[in-house]
Order: sequence, then C-alpha cells, then structure tokens
Amino acid sequence: NFIIGFEGTAMSPTLRALLTRVQPAGVVLFRRNIESAEQTWRAMTLRGIPTSEIEELRLAFAKGGLPEMTRAQIRQRLRQVARPTSSASFFLATYLSFDYSRLGERDEAFRWLDIAIARREDAVIHLLTNPAYDPIRKDPRFQVILERLKLARYVKTRGDSTQRVGATPARR
Repeated sequence: NFIIGFEGTAMSPTLRALLTRVQPAGVVLFRRNIESAEQTWRAMTLRGIPTSEIEELRLAFAKGGLPEMTRAQIRQRLRQVARPTSSASFFLATYLSFDYSRLGERDEAFRWLDIAIARREDAVIHLLTNPAYDPIRKDPRFQVILERLKLARYVKTRGDSTQRVGATPARR
C-alpha cells in the first residue's frame, strides 16, 4: 500500500492511467491541487464517497469554513472505528492526527499520532515534511517522538522551535 500525490489541479490522462493501473491506497491532495470547495465535492463523488457524507461536509463548510469541515471529517472518521486500536481503516489514525493538528488540538493530535505509529501507519513518513504537522512542531512532545523514531537529526532546530525540512531521510 502506498499513497501518491501529483502536481496541478487536473488529472492528466497519464495520471489517470497510472492510478487505474497501480491502485494506490490513497491520493494526497494538497492546496496546489484544489481550486475550490466545489472541486473537492466532485472529487469525493468520483471516489465513491456516499452522498450523505459529502453533504455533511458541505453543510459544515458552509457553516464554519475549513475548521468546521475538518471537525465533520473527524466525526466521519471516528464513526469508522470502534476503538483506537481497530484495524478497520488503514491510515485512519494518521488522518486523525493530521486533522487534530490542523485544528490546533494538540493533545488529540499526539494521541492519534502515537496510535498511528503503534499501528505502523504512514504517519512517520509525514513527520518531517507534511504541513499538517506544522501547528504541533514546537510542542516538546513532537521532538520526543522524533528522537524516539531516530528522526531528530533530520530537522533544523532553532531555540525551542522545530522546523520542517525539505526532504525526508534516505532509507538505509
């Protein structure tokens, strides 16, 4: 299982063929890939997300923008899992750690990050570079996790601030 990302806001025929052939576990969409909320809803429809879930996110976005939509996504994700150690959904704990971090809810972000690491989800590959973790980088618990995973040497530290770096470490 792996996740793939791409440049631009439209899927080229080559990318579409690649996704059909390799069928990744997921596609990461960054701000560079999204022009509007409406594009997000269309993409979710194409991915087969149930209309009721899309509508829940639409209403949340209309009510309170991205933060409220993120809270709705969290509620949807939590409905997928009976308990934090469930294997019902691969990457679930990773996504929850992203969501809570973006909202600035540090305790929940670290709780789900620890679960993701324990489940050997892909959160680890995102620690050094994913902007979703920017809101928690200055928290001392982030540095403890980096040290525990032997990743601390790959970050730049200024005072009490841990900065993300441009590249992930090479595998050994």
